[in-house]
Amino acid sequence: MELIQGARDKREQQEIMKLFEVLGANIINLNDSISARALQYIKEYSISHGLTLADALIAATSYDERAELFTANTRHFEFIPGLALKRFKP
Repeated sequence: MELIQGARDKREQQEIMKLFEVLGANIINLNDSISARALQYIKEYSISHGLTLADALIAATSYDERAELFTANTRHFEFIPGLALKRFKP
């Protein structure tokens, strides 16, 4: 969702979705476990580290799915224990 939101126009949104298809990327739906973990992260890190709702949902999804979290902004996540954080260099 964050990638789609960051698109500058409809064409760019379509390109992002096509890239997902080419890469065989799965769209992971939010569930109770992810929502509960994101809420935990918000309570624990929103004031102290400025964690946003979007980043809390991303981190919670990564953690629950045991998936590596590739990001150009590791500072948004580095304080959350247990994440498999990888720097993405565009």
